[in-house]
Amino acid sequence: ASLDELERRFTASLEAVRAPQDLDALKRDWLSKEGTLKSLFKQLREVPEERRPEVAARINALRDRAESFVVEAEQDPK
Repeated sequence: ASLDELERRFTASLEAVRAPQDLDALKRDWLSKEGTLKSLFKQLREVPEERRPEVAARINALRDRAESFVVEAEQDPK
């Protein structure tokens, strides 16, 4: 999947969080050791060298967004 497609899936995952188990699924699917973001970082070595900074920045932005979302959701459960 392209990075654009992953960003769309990620945004959909954030919007789907309605309950604590949804938040757990988000953390498992995106932030865990076997999660999508960790997998993307591992695949970064396959990206052409000239594109790595841009791709790494986008992955980092997704990770930061996910971590911020989780912290906020855990502090203010709905």
